[in-house]
Amino acid sequence: MKSFYTSIVFLLIILSTSAQNQFHVFPINHLKNPGSKSGTGSLEAPWDLQTALSPKQVKSGDIIYMYDGIYKGRYVSDLNSNGNKITVSAYKNDTVILDGNISSKQTAVLEVNGANVIFKNFEITFLGNFSRNTNDENFKSITGINH
Repeated sequence: MKSFYTSIVFLLIILSTSAQNQFHVFPINHLKNPGSKSGTGSLEAPWDLQTALSPKQVKSGDIIYMYDGIYKGRYVSDLNSNGNKITVSAYKNDTVILDGNISSKQTAVLEVNGANVIFKNFEITFLGNFSRNTNDENFKSITGINH
């Protein structure tokens, strides 16, 4: 009987340590719940997008949810998984837009350096006024995703 209880406790410990985590990301300019570097990734204290794409607390099998809004910037993902894939996705039916129309030395809106990460259900674009004429002296060629 003692070994039965020991087996159950051991099984519960394994299940709790291998469970996937869900992390939450909001745009830094969100009116009600802005994401930040100092957040915990919880719904009450969400991360900004660049913080979420850093591999500090995200592990194999985890999910990063991006919530409705426009994420202005250019981002670098160093997420890497050796086991189950990490997923980065818009939350449910939220509209998530990565807007790379900012001044930056980065040549892509999203640069992916890691492996075994699924990115899905969001848009990458340039919003606003800028030259779309390749013959223009101020034209800059920017990639959407660089992997």
